[in-house]
Amino acid sequence: MRRQAFYLVTAVIGVQLALLVFATVTCMLLRINKCDGSKIESLLTMITTQVFALYAAEKSGLVK
Repeated sequence: MRRQAFYLVTAVIGVQLALLVFATVTCMLLRINKCDGSKIESLLTMITTQVFALYAAEKSGLVK
């Protein structure tokens, strides 16, 4: 079960980071004025919070 939980956390992190990179690159290439980099910090904080929540759920036995 720990291996499956690890793969779940890895998949969540990978998908969220891929979306973040895609959005950042798209903003740079299209030169969108709304993309000033201020939201990247909040997105990274959200990803970190979700990862810790998944890790805590796995440790407490909620993820089976």
